Amino acid sequence: MNIYDKNNNIMSCIIRSDYNKSLQNIPHNFLSNKDMNFQYGISNMTKGHRIPKHYHNKIKREIIGTSEMVIVREGKLIVDIYDNEQNLLSNHTLNKNDIIILIDGGHGFEMSEDTCIFNLKQGPYEDMFNDKTHF
Repeated sequence: MNIYDKNNNIMSCIIRSDYNKSLQNIPHNFLSNKDMNFQYGISNMTKGHRIPKHYHNKIKREIIGTSEMVIVREGKLIVDIYDNEQNLLSNHTLNKNDIIILIDGGHGFEMSEDTCIFNLKQGPYEDMFNDKTHF
């Protein structure tokens, strides 16, 4: 489920824990547009399928902004999604094994219960004062 601002720019994408169960024999299902800073998708492969040995070429990329992925490993949280003008667009409850990709705009989290999250974003990370603005 994508969340858009008023200009139809994607702010975030929520992938529920059961999303891949609806896919059948789709080896590479990228959910992101190829021009986005963060590429994400789900691969659903049958037993015995092999991905050939490979490595990723060192390609210089210019990225403006920071995209972030959060996976709820345990617990439950509420995420608020904001546009680039800091207007609240929506809020969503995320449960165990749900994923959110935060692409643009702002966001905030409130834990509904004890929660463990896995967080991934582009680096290098400056520090808490230079890398983000609180509002």
